[in-house]
Amino acid sequence: MGREIVYCSQCGVRILEKDLAAGRAFTVLNKVFCADCRDQAFSKGAGPAPAARPSTAPSAPPSVERKATVTAPRVQGIRPLDPARGRPLAPARPEGVQAPRAVIKRKNNTPIYIGSAVGVVAMVVLIVIIMSSGGGKAPGKGGGGGGTSPENVNSLTPEERAAKRLNELHAFAATAKDPKDVLKKAQELEKEIVSTPSEEGFRAFRKKWERKIAEAEAGKKIDAMIAQAKSISAGDAEFKRAGAAMEILQKAEELALADAIEKVVDVKAARKALEEPYEAAAQDWFEGKDGKKGNEDKIRMWMRESEYKGALSILATFPEHLKLSKAWLNKGARLVEECERGKAAQAAKAAGKEAEKDWKNYLRLAWDDHKLKNYAKAKENYLKAEAALPPPEKLIDQERRAVAWNLFYNLGCIYAEESKKLEGSEKTKAVDAAFDSLRKSAERGAFEYHCGCGDRDHKNARDHWDKDEDLATIRGDARYAEIIQKYVK
Repeated sequence: MGREIVYCSQCGVRILEKDLAAGRAFTVLNKVFCADCRDQAFSKGAGPAPAARPSTAPSAPPSVERKATVTAPRVQGIRPLDPARGRPLAPARPEGVQAPRAVIKRKNNTPIYIGSAVGVVAMVVLIVIIMSSGGGKAPGKGGGGGGTSPENVNSLTPEERAAKRLNELHAFAATAKDPKDVLKKAQELEKEIVSTPSEEGFRAFRKKWERKIAEAEAGKKIDAMIAQAKSISAGDAEFKRAGAAMEILQKAEELALADAIEKVVDVKAARKALEEPYEAAAQDWFEGKDGKKGNEDKIRMWMRESEYKGALSILATFPEHLKLSKAWLNKGARLVEECERGKAAQAAKAAGKEAEKDWKNYLRLAWDDHKLKNYAKAKENYLKAEAALPPPEKLIDQERRAVAWNLFYNLGCIYAEESKKLEGSEKTKAVDAAFDSLRKSAERGAFEYHCGCGDRDHKNARDHWDKDEDLATIRGDARYAEIIQKYVK
C-alpha cells in the first residue's frame, strides 16, 4: 500500500512524510502545518514556534560570538521538538512498556502482475485478428485483405482476376456435393477466365467435371440395367430367359467400359452370379448329376458303334436356352460336327466313294511330321488342311485357335526354315510364302490367343513371335514389323 497523504490544517497544501522528517512541516495538537503556516499555528496559543532545523553549512569560526540558545517553554499538549531532527519528540513511554516493533508495510504487486498478463493476452489476440483478416497485406494486387469485394476485384488485372476466379472455382468444387453445381459455377465464371493464361487450366477443370457428370449418369443407367437383369433371372429357375438377362448385362458392361469404368466390377459380379448356375446346368446335362449318368457317355457310346443318328438324336434334346453356355459351344457343337462327318463318311462308303479326309486329320499328320523335322511332308499336309478348311464362321473357338497357330503359324515357320538353305530367287519365294502364312495367322486371330508352347519366357503371342528361332532370319524384314503394327493391340 502507498504512504498516507495529509494536508496543512491552515492552508490545505499537501504535506508529504519527507516534509515532516526534514522539519518543513510540524504537528501541533494533532494537527499538521506546513512551514509557511508555522507562525500562525503557534500564534494561536500553541507556544513559540520551534527553531528551524540547523543548517548543514559549516559552523562559524571560533572568533565569531555565538548567540545564546533559546529553549522554548513546554506548552501543554505540544510535544517539545527534537533539536537534532527538527521534529517533536516522541512521548515518554511508561516504565516497563516496550517500544512497539516497527511494521514495514510491503507494497502488494499482484494487481500489477495481473494487469500485465491481461495486456499481453490482449496484444496476442489483436495480432491474431490482424493476421487472420489479412491486415498485413495490401488490398488489390497480391493482397488478401480485400476479399472478393467488387472494389478489390476491379483493381486486379484481367490475368490476376482470372487466376483468382479459377482458385475460387477449385475451392467451390472441393465442398460441392453435386457435380452439376460445379459445372454451373464454371459456366458463370467462364467469361472472366477465357483468353487468359488460366484458360487452359479452366478447360481441363471443366472437362474433368463434365466427365464426372457423364460417369454419374452412366452409373445410374448401369445400376438400372443390373437391377433389370436380376429381376429377370430371379423368377427363371430353368434359365429360359437367361439369354435376355445376359444381353442386358453385356450392354451394361460395354457402357461401363466407355463411360463408367468403376462400374465394370459391379457388372461382372452380376454376370458371374447369373452365369455360374447357368453353366452348371449345361454341364450337368453332359456329365450327369446326383449319381445319374450323363448324356455325353450315351452319345459317345453311339458314336463308337458308328450309330451317328442315335448320337445326334440325343444331342437334339439339349435345351435350346442353354446353347449360350461354354459347355455347349466347346463340347456339344463339336460332338454334333463329328457325328455329321461320320454320317457323311458312311454315305460315301455306301456309294462306293472314298470319304474325303477332314482338315483336322491333315493338320494332325502335318504336326507329327513337323515334330520330326520332316518339313517337306509337313508342308504338304499343312497345305491340304488349308484347302479343306470350312468357312471361318463355322469354326468354334478352339478350332479358330488351331487354324491360327497350328496351321498358318507353323506353315510360316516351315517356309522360314526352308529359306535358310536357299539362295537367290528360291530364297525370295520361300520368304514371301512365310510372310503370306504369317499374315493369315494374324488375320485369323493369332494375337488373341496364347501360343500354348509351354515356354515360360513367352509371356504372350507377340513375345513368342519375337523369340521363336524359326523366324530369326526374317524378323529384320519390314513386312514383319508391318504385321506386328497392324494386328497387335
